[in-house]
Amino acid sequence: MLIPDNDDLNCIAWESCNHLLLSWVLNYVSESTAQTIVFHDNIVYAWDDLKERFGKVDRICISYLHSTIHSLKHGTKIVLEYFIELITLWDELNSHRPIPNCMCIHPCRCYSIRLAKHYRTEDQIIQFLTGLNESFSVVKIKIVLMEPLPPIK
Repeated sequence: MLIPDNDDLNCIAWESCNHLLLSWVLNYVSESTAQTIVFHDNIVYAWDDLKERFGKVDRICISYLHSTIHSLKHGTKIVLEYFIELITLWDELNSHRPIPNCMCIHPCRCYSIRLAKHYRTEDQIIQFLTGLNESFSVVKIKIVLMEPLPPIK
């Protein structure tokens, strides 16, 4: 990313955006992490620093998320709490294992990626239903038999 020269008309706007983004990042990360990036004067450098430290695939974290998702049950929580807990775990897992987008020069005409997204959604619906209490058994069966399955939300 090019930083505009001081005589560039966009310099003041760029500096304002840069400071705003730096403050957002510093307020979002933990205090110990913020202390390591607070002296970056450019959001790009701060972001690159964070990406270098935290952007690696963590198979232990992925394993933990899979285990937590599969063992999570509705229990005594209200359904909404159970759903929010599951969706949070799915979002974190999906951030580690995103479904790739087609990068071909000529966009693919096959349905592979769309089908992969469909299967992931179906898996999540089934995981959600499986974790519900037995008092929902009739509803669970009716939903699983629906074609197509209703949206997860």
